[in-house]
Amino acid sequence: PRLAVVQKKSVCVLEAGRYHHERSFSSDEMSGMSRVYMSGGMQTATDPGWKKLPPHQHREITVLQPSAVGGGGLINNAVCFRMPKPRFDAWKNVGFPVDEADLNAAYDAVADELGIVPASQALKAKGRLNPMGELLGKTLGKPKPHPAELPNVPGFYECNVNIGKGRKCTGCGYCNLGCSFEAKNNSLQIHLAQAIDAGAEVFQLAHVDALTFDSASKVRGALVTINDTNYEVQADEFVVAC
Repeated sequence: PRLAVVQKKSVCVLEAGRYHHERSFSSDEMSGMSRVYMSGGMQTATDPGWKKLPPHQHREITVLQPSAVGGGGLINNAVCFRMPKPRFDAWKNVGFPVDEADLNAAYDAVADELGIVPASQALKAKGRLNPMGELLGKTLGKPKPHPAELPNVPGFYECNVNIGKGRKCTGCGYCNLGCSFEAKNNSLQIHLAQAIDAGAEVFQLAHVDALTFDSASKVRGALVTINDTNYEVQADEFVVAC
């Protein structure tokens, strides 16, 4: 069957993870990892050529990917860097379809929406933050202000943080388990709330099994499983994020 409610909405958000109220988070690391991380925090990325290498040369890293309504902002450590200029140029060379000026404008918009400010500014107004910048500064000198646009060269920069207006960081250090103090402005609190107020519908535990295409190879539908029931979601436009 089709998901009938979607036909009445302009936006439908399908999230594979669960919704968690931020105040339900705690300092229990095992619980936090299992609740909000993909594969309980044990997801790995492996070198595709690993089978040709001896065991001690296998190259593998752990990929900390969220699986919860609200996405990465729910478990980020409040550090908000923009994409480095060399990385942007590398992406552009392989067809990245976003102009640098447009990307910077998008960064500016999100920074305004989430109240992203330099760490020193947040430190003065909003409580305690990680002292690592001060400790590193004793060796590397005073950090440079984070560039307003894509940074051009490597260096020791002050980070920006998404501890927005009216929020106060307690310095507990459990950012990556979800902030039970709701000190971080994130998409769960801001963007999704605004979308729902505007009529969007959000479905948790919605696993997208496949996309369907028309004869012109344009995506026309998504086959979704929610609570062991299969649906087809049809829309004019799809945005896939993972």
